[in-house]
Amino acid sequence: MIHAGMLPHRCYKCKILSVNKQAGLPNKQAGQTMNAKSKSENSKNHANAFGDRIRELRKSKGYSLRKLAPLVGVGFSYLSKVENGRLDSGGTPSESLIHRLADALDADEEELLLLARHVPQEMADRIFEQPEIFRFLTRCDDRQLRKIAQGCGVSDRLSLPKNR
Repeated sequence: MIHAGMLPHRCYKCKILSVNKQAGLPNKQAGQTMNAKSKSENSKNHANAFGDRIRELRKSKGYSLRKLAPLVGVGFSYLSKVENGRLDSGGTPSESLIHRLADALDADEEELLLLARHVPQEMADRIFEQPEIFRFLTRCDDRQLRKIAQGCGVSDRLSLPKNR
């Protein structure tokens, strides 16, 4: 929230509108921009989870970036950007690259797709077959989801946060 006495300004490097505690007026647009920045940081966290997992898998196979890159058809510098969550515009790798990474690293493709915030086709198909069930599930808190999972006999394979 921006209060009186704060002056919004735009960073010349990152072009993000922020607030300076000098004299000024409240600016609703600055608050919206700051929320957009938080969303951007959230997507970076997901990109880092994906990149961290790729790095972990790559190292467990004993591959360097230079060794893995030609196996999946990209340059090593691009692969470095993937691992460090530094793709242009906060983007994610293509599903095709994720498939090639899963093959080269003997990894679970579905896990990698989800870490990169892509919905695997099989899941998407189920969502569209039973949309009312998935709408219901999205409204459940973690405690309710754990209870549903226990009823299905899969709770010990899930990693849901304790409180939400």
